[in-house]
Amino acid sequence: MSWMALNAQQKRAEESFRSFASQSFTGVLRNLYWHEDVLENIKNLYLASEAVDDQEFSIFTQSSFSNHGSFDALGWISFNDKKDEFYWRQIEPNTHSRFKGRRIIPDTALYDMVHTAIDKREITHFLGTLEDVLFKDIHRISGGDQQYHLFLFKPVFVGENNELLGIAFSILDFEYFVREVVGSEDFQTYAIDVTAQNSTGTSINVYQFGDLLDAAPYRYSFTARLSDLNLFVEYSPTKTFLAEGHTYIAFIIFLAFLALTAAVLYMWQMKMMASKLVNVTQKAEEANRLKSDFLATMSHEIRTPMNGILGMAELIMDAKPSQQISGYSQIIINSGETLQQIVDDILDFSKIEAGRLELDPMPVDLLDLVDELASLYSVKARDKAVELVAHYAPGTEQFIYADPSRMRQIIGNLLSNAIKFTDKGHVIISIDEDRMKAMPEDKVSLKIKVADTGIGMSEGAQKCIFEKFSQADNSTTRKYGGTGLGLSITKSLVHMMGGEISVSSVEGHGSEFIVTIPFTRNREEAHSAAKPAVLQNIRVLVVDDLPIVCQLVSEQLRVAGMECSVAESGAEALMKMQRAYKDKKPYDIVILDYLMPVMNGEMLARAINDVPYLRDTCLILMTAAGNSFSDDIFAEKGFSAYIAKPVAQQKFVESLAVIWEKYQLGYRDVLIRVDTGGIRREYKESESLKLPDANILVAEDNLVNQVFIKEILEEMDASYTVVSNGKEAINALRRRSYDLVIMDCLMPVMDGFEASRQIVELKEQAKIRSDMPVVALTANAMKGDREKCLEAGMQDYLAKPVRKRELQDVVYRLVVGKPLVSEMPSHIPQPANLEDEVLDDKAVEDARNVLKDKYFETVDVYIDNCHERVAEINAALEKGDVEAAIRPAHSLKSTSNQMGALRLGDLAKLVEYKAKSIVAGEGGDAATIQKLMVAVEGMLNETERAFERRAA
Repeated sequence: MSWMALNAQQKRAEESFRSFASQSFTGVLRNLYWHEDVLENIKNLYLASEAVDDQEFSIFTQSSFSNHGSFDALGWISFNDKKDEFYWRQIEPNTHSRFKGRRIIPDTALYDMVHTAIDKREITHFLGTLEDVLFKDIHRISGGDQQYHLFLFKPVFVGENNELLGIAFSILDFEYFVREVVGSEDFQTYAIDVTAQNSTGTSINVYQFGDLLDAAPYRYSFTARLSDLNLFVEYSPTKTFLAEGHTYIAFIIFLAFLALTAAVLYMWQMKMMASKLVNVTQKAEEANRLKSDFLATMSHEIRTPMNGILGMAELIMDAKPSQQISGYSQIIINSGETLQQIVDDILDFSKIEAGRLELDPMPVDLLDLVDELASLYSVKARDKAVELVAHYAPGTEQFIYADPSRMRQIIGNLLSNAIKFTDKGHVIISIDEDRMKAMPEDKVSLKIKVADTGIGMSEGAQKCIFEKFSQADNSTTRKYGGTGLGLSITKSLVHMMGGEISVSSVEGHGSEFIVTIPFTRNREEAHSAAKPAVLQNIRVLVVDDLPIVCQLVSEQLRVAGMECSVAESGAEALMKMQRAYKDKKPYDIVILDYLMPVMNGEMLARAINDVPYLRDTCLILMTAAGNSFSDDIFAEKGFSAYIAKPVAQQKFVESLAVIWEKYQLGYRDVLIRVDTGGIRREYKESESLKLPDANILVAEDNLVNQVFIKEILEEMDASYTVVSNGKEAINALRRRSYDLVIMDCLMPVMDGFEASRQIVELKEQAKIRSDMPVVALTANAMKGDREKCLEAGMQDYLAKPVRKRELQDVVYRLVVGKPLVSEMPSHIPQPANLEDEVLDDKAVEDARNVLKDKYFETVDVYIDNCHERVAEINAALEKGDVEAAIRPAHSLKSTSNQMGALRLGDLAKLVEYKAKSIVAGEGGDAATIQKLMVAVEGMLNETERAFERRAA
């Protein structure tokens, strides 16, 4: 029995070693194939992108370095076809950056490897040392230059002519390459010997671990062919393996140990599973509790505004005085806005959970967006007597690409929370560049801070404040209300943008939220700080008890070329004014806050006017928008003008220039009026949005929406016709001419999309006005809806519920922007001077100044180039290859803008954008761009004639 057991053990040992060796060699080959796939991926990266920068390449290859330690280097070799030279272009890891840009020297081993790979036109393997290729000391892992490495080269060709684009390469440390597969514990079991034979038949001892034993039948050899390289791998057992394999007692002990180990592992696994089950149960119970709390909270939150709406509606039915009705209506509006915010939060949360929330980046002026939000939330801050301050640090990037609605949501959420939880003090929003993060030239990392002096949070509340269904106060007697979703949604949006959000807070001393997001710079926009000549070297004193306001205002004034000092109280301001007068450097302007302790702005103005030699100072009051003082009272109190707070950074300096210029012209006893967003601005704007000659068609099946839209149009003095579906809209357009159509998207009989497509056909047939715009109304707010509306022929897009101001702005802009005619024109009128429409005078003049006597010769080259690019685009579209149309469209756009043919450049830009959208899978096909190309070819002909007229 013992002999049989021993014999069986020996056979099992033999089979085990054969399986061991076979699996090891298979793993080596599999790992090698994986390395070849990495080079294939790098090839695809360079074929898909016009220019791969260092950061993009590093991110792309990061996982390869993380998952495999055998890489000494991985990168890209660029080829200069004009000089027939090769250069190190990308090398990872970054410790090898000193080699970037170096030329690969001819007549070297590395140069020969590159040319051999190009000749073979496929992945080619080479064996050598780092000294052989003059590329020393690049070790990612410990090793020597004389240690053997495996070099892989993948040449990449592009175009119909198979032109060489470059070579993807990797350098593998052979020892670590084998160890990755084998594992250190397996080397206790067997020895390994790796030899290679090149095309000349020369054998190379590549790698060896342990001494090979001549212990048949346990010795096995395997062969792999890599390009011109034959790789031989031989395995044999170690003395330890043989000793254990031939000892029956060891075999019995091993079985016993294995059984004991299995039992211990089983008990440990059962214990771990029990522990995990307890944790999962606790988490499920906690999730159920949070959801129950959330549902209870929502029941309360939704019922509160609903009760307000229903209750006030009943009171309005019995109310008579108009003032009483106005008060009830305001409560209904506030309750409706609260209810809408709750519904929006729930919808956004649902989209995030379902993975359907997408971003829609576009050019954004972030400074203007911040000023807009500060003005919007200043009303809530003023109602609580809380100071709201917006600070955009000088020099911070202003023009970026972002989703404006989601940026408003992020910043608005933080501002709303800060004001809600602050009963006294201030709320500050500040934007600055995060200069600690290294970013590419076209990127910028912006840090958005919202700090308040409110109630603060405990450490426990800070840990869960960003979790869904979570609030700092979840009790049934909550003071502040809310859904508990706002900060969770904000965190999700920030992460979708690639950013981070954090909070620091102390109970009773306020909170600070910090959002850091990387953005792409908008190089097409630039803003230089206003420096009006009238303000140069003017001396200004800023008086405010809040230091951040003094800092913000003084920063702007100094950038504008003014000399600025600050004072944090009325007494300090008086002292500085008197001292400046004695030094014969009196202040020309004093900008003072109204709400200050001890001595407010009115008292300080009176004190200044009581001093004869200070009376000539121009006093400007900073006050909250909506101040109840009349203009006469402001003037009587000694002020020359007032500026609304929070200070609008975009218009502050320009407004100050107007005030100072008029003050010097003698406006001393009257208030100088400036459009700074102050009192009665909304009334003035509403007065200007009148369209008495406009005739508008409204297609909307909902009666409530019909009434709402009719009221707004009546307020604008516009005439209108209301229909209930798309078919009625088409019939109405056949009967008479309209200046604008407001089209609901979802209607019975015929929806808005189909109606819009038929309107486009009627325009093409010259049966209705060709310039009549169509505005879409839709309850959907998902990405893609705007594109769907535009493709149907609509010119603009409004999401429901439509707000009064938004509808007024769109209607006014589209109607005023089109010629108002009472009858349909028989032909489309042409501009009086078509050349002025086609060419931009300033851009043309700049080009002539640069090119001088070569200008007209360059114009001829440019026109020929345009025809070639157009032909390339059309050829690509005929083949259905939309991606091939992107590069010539981009070239047509840039050269046209350079030569001053801006109209042609805009059309080319549209072709490029549409092609990129189609390639990205966002809808459309080659036929969509072919329609645009008709306009491009027509504009090219007009552009050519315009340049000919200039030459004549």
